Amino acid sequence: MTAIIDASIIPSKDSWLSPAEVAEYFKVSPITVRSWATKGLIKAIVTPGGHRRYAMADVERFAKEKINGARSRNKEITKKSILIVDDDASVASMLGANIKHHFSSVDILFANNGFEAGSIVEQYKPSMIFLDIMMPGVKGDVVCMHLKKNPKTSDIPIIAMTGYASKENIRLMTEAKAEMIINKPFDIEEVVSIVAHTLKQ
Repeated sequence: MTAIIDASIIPSKDSWLSPAEVAEYFKVSPITVRSWATKGLIKAIVTPGGHRRYAMADVERFAKEKINGARSRNKEITKKSILIVDDDASVASMLGANIKHHFSSVDILFANNGFEAGSIVEQYKPSMIFLDIMMPGVKGDVVCMHLKKNPKTSDIPIIAMTGYASKENIRLMTEAKAEMIINKPFDIEEVVSIVAHTLKQ
């Protein structure tokens, strides 16, 4: 919910963040932050000058809610699991449903950005990750590189996904040490083969 507030009652600027600063905090794009505010997921005020501002306390509260929400959606895992990281919920759901159809005993986890993916990986350490390359905020190659440099997560196989397999995208994901790059729309037989081989390993 967005409310217009008299600038004279706003505390010191250190207590308030701009959309760009909130975006940097969550490692997403400012567009995503504006969408959260429009949906009422994170509170914002509008200054007399027409600029949105977010209270630091609300930003921190929202961060905790996102992590707790991910944990509740991705219940305690005691068996093999696959994390799908994609900001397009319909694509992620379709991929997850197809994998679940062929591997009913595997748990499917979801994250829609690098920030959420990091918290889920830390909490559950999935058996493998399908990672979209082009996401708002932090791109897939940065997420992949971060996970591969961390000794606790470096052994998790990462399958990069892209709707545009340019030479640059392939180079970035190869340098980030992704195990493989697959194209969208998916070849389900290829996905099933990749999952079967990876989980067997």
